Amino acid sequence: MQRFFKVIGINLAVLLALMLCVEIVLRALGYRAGDISPYWSNFRAVDSLIVYKHYYVNEDGLQVADPRGNKNVSVNQDGFRSPEWVNLDTSQPRLMLIGDSFVWGLSATPLDSSFADLLRKLLPRWHVINLGIPVTDPAQYLGLAKKYIPLLRPDVVIVGLYLGNDLMEAPRELIPHRAVCYSTNAGVLMASDGDRYFASADAAYDYYLNEKYKLLPANTWEHVMAASALLSRVYALKFRWQERQKFKRLAQHNTTTAAYLRQIQEVCNQYGAYYRILVIPRLQECDFDADELKASYPAVFSDSVPHDRWIFINNLNTRHYEPLPDGHFNNDGHRKAADALLRAIKQYEQSNGNATK
Repeated sequence: MQRFFKVIGINLAVLLALMLCVEIVLRALGYRAGDISPYWSNFRAVDSLIVYKHYYVNEDGLQVADPRGNKNVSVNQDGFRSPEWVNLDTSQPRLMLIGDSFVWGLSATPLDSSFADLLRKLLPRWHVINLGIPVTDPAQYLGLAKKYIPLLRPDVVIVGLYLGNDLMEAPRELIPHRAVCYSTNAGVLMASDGDRYFASADAAYDYYLNEKYKLLPANTWEHVMAASALLSRVYALKFRWQERQKFKRLAQHNTTTAAYLRQIQEVCNQYGAYYRILVIPRLQECDFDADELKASYPAVFSDSVPHDRWIFINNLNTRHYEPLPDGHFNNDGHRKAADALLRAIKQYEQSNGNATK
């Protein structure tokens, strides 16, 4: 019996030593005691917060690129990665792309390797109007459609729908000059979370650091968890499970996103634009085929949007994405998306009696 307890004691000592080593490593990597931030988050604690002027919200409540913070990126006067509208040749067909960071071209290296830029090269007859802006949502997509479809009269409108974060819990009002996010050295901080709004980057950072991604103990057990970076990471699995359940509920039942897509379709119908939706899967579901995606997101692929409006990218896999926490297309993924869109444009041209040159 004495030998048995000795073995147990040795094993416990080894386990505690290993836990201590992992604790030291985690803290050296920047993880704090009480840190429950998700693995896919780009948020990090910093010594001094720096705010970058990457985007701003204009008088229409639309988030656009700020030339002051995008000195190495060519943006037009309206804040988009497109030529000035006055330079569009009225005799050429126009393709309008609406979406978030995928449409903007994030993680393409260089940036003009994105699928929007590839289409400019593959479709020399066409004007490609890129209205993609990072950290936006279907509320902005509808706002862009209402403003720029009547103004620019595109022949084809394609919305890039990212299934990772375009599932909206509720409608969002576009409020002039009210920030949507803050670009900082701590990561991109959302200006809103539920009913809470943060009027400054400092307020948003304080919320992320001391509330959203910090374990606030409610009992003795959680006090123990919050005292260790290792135990906090383990306990964070509880919150990741809750997030997954919430995401599943949105995918299964919440029709807010589908309602925005339907309203964009109505704008397109009003101005005679050919409307399609490019489905951009999450990295975790990149190898799902069309039927699997439709089964996973019934609230998105509802009957309110006709089935022939969807464009699926064939044969995607993890080699077409940057690893998390990035999770965007790499250059190979952008080429796959460009191929899918090129097929859609050719179908449009064939149906309208125009062959691609």
